[in-house]
Amino acid sequence: MQRPNPIVWIGRVKELLDFKETADAFEIGSAVTYANAAASLAEHFPDVGEILRRLGSVQIRNVATIGGNIANGSPIGDSAPALIAAGAVLHLRQGQVTRSMPLENFFRAYGQQDRMEGEFIERITVPKALAGSSYYRASLLSGSLRVI
Repeated sequence: MQRPNPIVWIGRVKELLDFKETADAFEIGSAVTYANAAASLAEHFPDVGEILRRLGSVQIRNVATIGGNIANGSPIGDSAPALIAAGAVLHLRQGQVTRSMPLENFFRAYGQQDRMEGEFIERITVPKALAGSSYYRASLLSGSLRVI
């Protein structure tokens, strides 16, 4: 029966919905859904595209965001391992103050992030330097190894 702290929904902030491709990288706003990013990412990172294609259902991919998946704090989440392997950089904002770090440094422990109070993920930069590399995701299902 506790009252939550103020919650601000930022899902319609235009800048967070931006998905830009440059010659060297993808700039992915934190509110970009998997569905909106998958085709462009798959063009340069086919295995990442396959991972995203298998993520949840069509309905989930249409609403789930890459930034939200990272913000939940799991270094083994749906997109984090492949993005870390691709050398992704996370950009955080708190008011007018911004900072950037390699995505792998964001995760301190399971469920714990290097994020200050009031700070949010603004965008993710995925360099194209490792485009075409292979990525595999392995998981245990009912005691058997499954690689996708």
